[in-house]
Amino acid sequence: ALDISLRISYYIPYIPLTKRDNSMQLTSTEIYNIANTSEIQDFIKQNLYDPWTGTPFEGYRYMDSKQKGALGEMYVSLLFNACGYDVKFAETSTAGHDRVIDNIRTEIKFSLAHTNIKKKTLKEDCFTMNHVAVGKDWERLIFLAINDDPNKVRVMYMTKEDFKLALNTGEYFNHQQGGKKSDNDDYMIASTKIIKLMKSGFMKELREW
Repeated sequence: ALDISLRISYYIPYIPLTKRDNSMQLTSTEIYNIANTSEIQDFIKQNLYDPWTGTPFEGYRYMDSKQKGALGEMYVSLLFNACGYDVKFAETSTAGHDRVIDNIRTEIKFSLAHTNIKKKTLKEDCFTMNHVAVGKDWERLIFLAINDDPNKVRVMYMTKEDFKLALNTGEYFNHQQGGKKSDNDDYMIASTKIIKLMKSGFMKELREW
């Protein structure tokens, strides 16, 4: 158990700051207490908003990128298992794909609809797909996108060949880092461009798997 004296030592009563004339003489306690200002507290409360509260995705937005990726892989694996497909893990964590589905090396991407923090709403059909690379060892890429309406789940796939063709158009994907002049083999697509890609013919319905 944590010693009560230690807990007491962390409690610092809030004392409003008083402005000083160009003097960097704040004490450690005064610097700490900036966290108690209405600006900081309002900002924290605003960004703690979870539009998925009351749904199976409650708390998802607070997970880190690695956890979100693992959840997406699990989700798609369960989906394919439910449809009778054989799903295996990649041999290693650096294999260049996430799962092997009926002997097809498969990369998996997953996104919930974006959040508008100021309006406290979700942006329907507005998603992000990160870190897609030509040089990784995958044959097909699945993208599963979740809106708050259960009737508007978007899930499609594309082959490596179609990904290359989509890249060459310059209409859909951007470099993840370094901007347009970068030669990094690391691409992303975000916002409503994903729906545009899904309607482009480069992606296919899962029933065509």
